[in-house]
Amino acid sequence: MNVGGIFLFAEYFQAAALIFIAEMGDKTQILSMAFATKFKIRQILMGVALGAALNHGLAIAFGTLLSRYLPMDWLQLIAGLLFVFFAFWSLQAEESEEEEVKAAYGPILTVSLAFFLGELGDKTQLTALTLSAGAQWPLVILAGTVTGMVLTSLIGILVGIKLGDKIKELYLKMGAFAVFMFFGLQKLFVSPLTSTWTWSFWMPLILGIAILSYFRITMFQRKLATIEKTQFQRRAEALKIFAGTLRSEVELLCKGEAACSTCVGDACLVGYMKMILEQAEQHVEINKTSLRDIEKLLDRSYDRQKARGILNMLNRFYADHPDDFGSSTKDIFSSVRGSLERIVFGVPLGEFDQYQDYKKAIEARDSSFGLKKM
Repeated sequence: MNVGGIFLFAEYFQAAALIFIAEMGDKTQILSMAFATKFKIRQILMGVALGAALNHGLAIAFGTLLSRYLPMDWLQLIAGLLFVFFAFWSLQAEESEEEEVKAAYGPILTVSLAFFLGELGDKTQLTALTLSAGAQWPLVILAGTVTGMVLTSLIGILVGIKLGDKIKELYLKMGAFAVFMFFGLQKLFVSPLTSTWTWSFWMPLILGIAILSYFRITMFQRKLATIEKTQFQRRAEALKIFAGTLRSEVELLCKGEAACSTCVGDACLVGYMKMILEQAEQHVEINKTSLRDIEKLLDRSYDRQKARGILNMLNRFYADHPDDFGSSTKDIFSSVRGSLERIVFGVPLGEFDQYQDYKKAIEARDSSFGLKKM
């Protein structure tokens, strides 16, 4: 590979890496996860590529035009300062909001429009502009930034949902901070305009950046902790309300002592569900020793259609909160779900890793039992 080819590849790799790391854990991935429940992966990635190409294309066109009127030395210095600024900008803790996904223009155009508008004025677009200022191959920069966006979205779709609770936002944002800071300082050090600066100037500058970084990271950690606490409290309250609603519906299944002669408490399916939901409503951690084998609980021939209606409520909850679906270790309603399945279908349907797989299984059961689908 000749020297030109090496520099071309270096510009492409730098652009792709910067965008990829900058968007890890940012709204690009969150939006990709939201679209993943509606569209196919191929459609999402094509939409992301189209939206990013239009968005970054505007920035790169402006950056290329800018390079015609500013000397290269000044562009390198400005780029370095901007990257340092982007490093601090990366440390923003924002509450995640539910993205409303509408497919008014078809899957690909809907995704591309969402990403084009969502990235307007964002640090990703400004990063593309900064990279293109003085670049030898603007189209290579564009290809790199689009690649970075597509890869970030792909990661968000494939593993973001599974690993979202394991990879903390702090680590993702700190990674973006470190990468931007590295490239920013590197550009400052190699800029011809700084070649005459002595260590008497560099040392205070580096010390100042270090102090600012310390305070910025500390503030970011505190804000993140506050947001996480607020979101946890809000989530706990929402779960409490939903658990109370479910318990009210489950109580309607109870036949009472007039029909059952003797109440066996949580030894029957309805009593067991009431016990689990009462614990969830009171924010009491479910005691694993109190969990029962659902197939051994007493079934008093409850109203199947009414139970199916309650199961529909639970499935609408899972559709809105797919991360809460799974095994009993993370799904506080899994025992209730299994009990309702026992009433409706005769047996619990078992464990599923993903809600989409469970939805297909339950719809197949509905067809065989002639019940109303979700």
